[in-house]
Amino acid sequence: MPANLARGGKPAAAPGPATELTLLTKQEQQLYRDLKQQRWGQNVRLEQERIDWAAAWSVLQRTPA
Repeated sequence: MPANLARGGKPAAAPGPATELTLLTKQEQQLYRDLKQQRWGQNVRLEQERIDWAAAWSVLQRTPA
């Protein structure tokens, strides 16, 4: 049976969004709740990391293929 099928041959349900993220700090949990509640606008997202693309490109150019 394909991995995406549940018992009975029906498609398996996709996991829903997390409601509780216990590994976050209290401040991170509050930020998560604020984002989920649309506090700053509709479907606002955060970047996890900001990459300095000039620095990254410089390193990639020096890296042998």
